[in-house]
Amino acid sequence: MIVLNEVADEDEYMDMELTEFLEFIVRVSYTGAIHSAEMADKHIAHKVRWFLMPLLESSGKEYKAVHLAMLSLVPAVSGFAGGVPAMRVAPQLASVPVMVEYSAAIPFLKKPAALDGSMAGDVGFDPLGFTTTITELGGDLNYVREAELMHGRQAMIATVGFIFPTIFGKLPNLASVSSNPLEAQYQLPGEVLAQLFVSMAIAEGIRSRIIFKEDSVPGEHGFDPLNLVSAFGLTDPEKMKVMKTKEINNGRLAMIAVTGMFFQLQVTGSIWPLI
Repeated sequence: MIVLNEVADEDEYMDMELTEFLEFIVRVSYTGAIHSAEMADKHIAHKVRWFLMPLLESSGKEYKAVHLAMLSLVPAVSGFAGGVPAMRVAPQLASVPVMVEYSAAIPFLKKPAALDGSMAGDVGFDPLGFTTTITELGGDLNYVREAELMHGRQAMIATVGFIFPTIFGKLPNLASVSSNPLEAQYQLPGEVLAQLFVSMAIAEGIRSRIIFKEDSVPGEHGFDPLNLVSAFGLTDPEKMKVMKTKEINNGRLAMIAVTGMFFQLQVTGSIWPLI
C-alpha cells in the first residue's frame, strides 16, 4: 500500500511538472503570436487574442490536452504576421541551379566545354564529343583544327578537280586520260605519280616543322606568294577571323561535297550534268 502511494505521488508530481512546463511554453508562444500579429495588423491581433485567450484560462483534466493543441495552433496563428516571422529559422542549404549553355549549332544539345568560341567557325558543333575526349586525354585542339583545315583545303581542290577537266578540258599530253577522276588516278603516268608523292612528302615535312611549335597558329604556314593578306587588309585580327571563318565553312562544305560526288560517281557512273 505504501509503495502504491509513492508511485501515485510520483505520477502526480510528474504530471504537475509537465503542466507547469506546458503552461510556460504556451504563454511564451502566445506572447510571440500576439506581438507578430500586432506588427502585421491591429485588427488581426484582436482576433488572435480573442481566439487564444479562452484557451489560456482552461483548467482541469483537459488542461494538458488544450495546451498541447494550442502549441500546434500558435505557429499557424503566427502566420497572420504576413512576412514577420515569430521565430527565425536558419535557412537550409539548397543546390543552386546552374545555367546550362546550349550549342548554337544544335540547340537541344549542351555546348561542349572545350569549344569556347575563340576559334574561327566555332559554333559548338560536336555531337559525338570529340573535343571533350581530346581535351580530357590531354590533347591539343589546335592540332585538330590544323587537321580540319588541311582536309578542308584538300577537299576544296578535289571538288574543283572533279569537274574541271570536263568543263575546261585536259592538258594536251593527258588527252588520253579519262575525265572520270576515279579512273584517271590509275591512268596517270608513273612520272606524274612520283612527282605527286614527292611533292606531298616535302610539303608535309615542312608543315610538320611549323605546326608542332608552341606558338603556332593552325593553318598559318607562311604561304602567301601573292601577298593577299595585305591586299585584303587581313592584318586586322577581326577581318582575319572573318576570312578564316569563311575558309573553314567552305572547307567543311567541300568535304561533304566531294564525299557525295565520290559516292554518286561510284554508284551511278556519272555526276549529272558535269561528268
